[in-house]
Amino acid sequence: MKECSVVKVMLKSQERFEVLRCERDKYIVKGPILDPRVEEEERTMAVDAKDVILPTNGVPGICHGSNNAAYLNGKIGHIRSYEVTAERYAVHFDDSKTIPPKSEKLENLRILFDIPN
Repeated sequence: MKECSVVKVMLKSQERFEVLRCERDKYIVKGPILDPRVEEEERTMAVDAKDVILPTNGVPGICHGSNNAAYLNGKIGHIRSYEVTAERYAVHFDDSKTIPPKSEKLENLRILFDIPN
């Protein structure tokens, strides 16, 4: 497995953080990511996955817990954009020959840290 590059997210507090890893339904994050000209103390903390509201476009993810499209659970893709009116993320799957892009709720996506080769 290879590791993905730095993953950045925005929390409901409107602060941006770097995600270090995932532990169950919590992300361990470091930050906030601020203007480098401003000195502020970074902190590491655990946040509920549901408190992450904006993964960076292109972040690898895996479908998780979808009841309406259970066949997508465990499928790997990349989060591409946010559809404001639908409150869903456009996900382009690695198996694009058989799975077209889908719109998924954030609660049905998890950031993927170890990407299979």
